[in-house]
Amino acid sequence: MGKNYNKRRNRPRDRRSSFTEDDNYYKKKSPRPDSSRYKSDNRLGRIEKRNRNHKKDTRSDRPHQYRERGGRRRHFATNSFESPVKRRKPSNKFDDFYRKNVRKPSPEGRFSRLVLPRSVSPAPQRNRVFIDTKIPFIPIVELSKEWTSESGNRTTVYDINDFHAEFSRTTDVDSNIVDGYNYEKKNLENYLRKINATKINSGKENICKRNNHQLPLACNSEQSTLPGGNDDVPNSTYSGFLPYSKGSSGTSEMRKASNAIARAYRYDRCPASYPVSYKHTLEYKNERSSHLVNGLVDDVAYDPITKSTLTKNIMFRSFEHVNDPVDSHDSCIFSFKSYNILSQTAAMNHPEMYTHLTVTKDDGCVEVDGVLSEQDRYKKLLSELTTFRTDIMCLQECDKLFYDNMLNPEMEKFGYKGEFLLKSFPESPDGCATFYSNKFKLVNKNDVRYLEYTAGHDTKPQVAQILEFEINSDDTKSPEDRTRLFVANTHIIYNPKRGDIKLSQVACLLANLQDMLKKCKNPYAYIMCGDFNMQPYSRMYNFIVDGECKTIFDKLTFSGQIPPKSGGLSKNLTNNRLIRGSLFDHSCTLVDKNGGDYYSSYTHRLSFASVYKHYTGKQKKPEISTYHTCDASNPDYIFYGVSMREVYRSAVLINETTKLSLLKRLSLPTDCEIAQNLGPMPNSLTGSDHLPLIAHFQMR
Repeated sequence: MGKNYNKRRNRPRDRRSSFTEDDNYYKKKSPRPDSSRYKSDNRLGRIEKRNRNHKKDTRSDRPHQYRERGGRRRHFATNSFESPVKRRKPSNKFDDFYRKNVRKPSPEGRFSRLVLPRSVSPAPQRNRVFIDTKIPFIPIVELSKEWTSESGNRTTVYDINDFHAEFSRTTDVDSNIVDGYNYEKKNLENYLRKINATKINSGKENICKRNNHQLPLACNSEQSTLPGGNDDVPNSTYSGFLPYSKGSSGTSEMRKASNAIARAYRYDRCPASYPVSYKHTLEYKNERSSHLVNGLVDDVAYDPITKSTLTKNIMFRSFEHVNDPVDSHDSCIFSFKSYNILSQTAAMNHPEMYTHLTVTKDDGCVEVDGVLSEQDRYKKLLSELTTFRTDIMCLQECDKLFYDNMLNPEMEKFGYKGEFLLKSFPESPDGCATFYSNKFKLVNKNDVRYLEYTAGHDTKPQVAQILEFEINSDDTKSPEDRTRLFVANTHIIYNPKRGDIKLSQVACLLANLQDMLKKCKNPYAYIMCGDFNMQPYSRMYNFIVDGECKTIFDKLTFSGQIPPKSGGLSKNLTNNRLIRGSLFDHSCTLVDKNGGDYYSSYTHRLSFASVYKHYTGKQKKPEISTYHTCDASNPDYIFYGVSMREVYRSAVLINETTKLSLLKRLSLPTDCEIAQNLGPMPNSLTGSDHLPLIAHFQMR
């Protein structure tokens, strides 16, 4: 403390003194300035020098208001408690914009015609009225307050369901109403198509971003229904295609008018999981089995394993409900299966994975159990695939001998058609196969051989199928308005140490899929499935669902098959760029040999969500889709195209498109459940070491 501290402490402070006076007190004292030089005698602080030619504002009786020659007011004082330093706050540019362009809502009543939304951004000259003379006249009918539409709507606005109900009652309907209905429906479909095309061209297909990246208010796992409406239609407050506010009845009716309602659901995100060793799973055998059922239920068995465990009062797998189907005449509900059926060559080349079926004799020879023989396995697989059929079946590691001689002829008896693609190497005995029922018609296909697109000598024989389907129905829609379904089926290389090859194969598949979607002029939906040989929420998995991956990573831990070493960062980071000359680049775009982006991060423009949550039960234990004497893991996936997938804290939010919706999925067991109730595969119940993934979709 200084020697003048007591003087300063006892010195009474004038509340009217300015900061300038306090500063001068600690510095060299200067003569007190003349207060007549300042605007206000009540304020001793230095605000601004008084203009010699100032004129008092005679239009205001408030004191201390002055204006310059140009008429601009430089300062005004309101009361003794307001600082004269505070100037007038300039108006916000958004306030000026909305004051000029946005008018107050009109008190006029609503019309009976459905109104299509205009551009989201306010347009200049918004008050001008543009009348479309081609719009048919629909008479406005005054309805009583007690009136309720067929869908529970208590407004005077008809939706498409009300039109349909009106048409079903009588054939004598005013032609103007029929024309108005057709006009609005056609315009709405065109609007949805334009919005979809705009999002694709903007660089991120079917993705609607929010500024604050927060979850919508009402996107819960338990779907609520519209008040007083159809219980099959969930009340979602966000659509990837139709912008509207919560509680807006007009847009809700417009969504129902198109019979294409975008669903929304959410679930908790689980941490990354890794393969569980076979020795660790043996510890579960002494534990008590779970999922007991009271009685035998035949209609829940969708695979031979569940059918067998039901005899022991154990529910091994059951369907998990996600969404209710929408009642629509132009929609199609179909079942989908992805299944690695295990190639016989792979089973013989890796005996360490099936030690439960091999016996080593004294002379060192290995004797294989009959369960692993070709005849026994093919017989079980044929019975399973023909008994538990789905509308679309995507198979991996399908032997060509088994496909040609047994599976394809048998599936043709049930009205199925098949497409087979052999692996690229001449000696490869297996490949990918896709079967589809008469519910679909094949329009186009693309056989992708990864080694044909990748430059360099480090090539592998894996392949992929991309099939373009159309619903085989007598719909009145024009051919260009029918929704196309793209199905991609692949088997990615197994080697856990080659994450660079895994990434290049996935990028090649996405590049070909994006190219086919770009050329399609119809509305479309897409599904990508197969054995990806990766773990959930690994870097490879995140690239598919997030759309971006850096080129510098550890090849050993990229797929999640090998857990990272605890404590410390990986020392095996390498730059895994594509070799120049590849026919696709880091943006997952097909290019020629002369040009491409081979330096930036890997990106793609498709929006995917996994059909499965990758955990089960309240304890959120990881799901298992393959189990043998090496480990239990989850390498199989079904991804489908959505409008948006967003992770917020520990929640995953899914906003589906208006064309494809997930209804339910066949559950997967945990490592404990599969060890207790099934054991390593193949076995006496199944001929494969994988479990089939099954899901039900609705396409509109």
